[in-house]
Amino acid sequence: MAREKGMHRLDWWPVSLSLGGTFGALSLLCGLLLLAAPGVVLGFFDYLTHYGFAVAPRAISPLSLVSAVVVSFIGGFLIGAIFVPLYNACLKHCGYD
Repeated sequence: MAREKGMHRLDWWPVSLSLGGTFGALSLLCGLLLLAAPGVVLGFFDYLTHYGFAVAPRAISPLSLVSAVVVSFIGGFLIGAIFVPLYNACLKHCGYD
């Protein structure tokens, strides 16, 4: 089976945008859940992540929710921008490019 040259390469822009959007959406979902039911959400995720480490619920403001979504988007975008060149370099090293 013949390989097409460059067929597996990723473009950094769509990957970075999709990772940023995913991280931002998860952050928004988390914030909305915290606004709706902080005690239940913190108790559930406390059980999953810390197993009994008590975290007191605190109110979050709409500004902190927006800033968390923006920071999460930027973080995801940067992760995508770092991941794609590394992935493409690995493809080149292994002969897929």
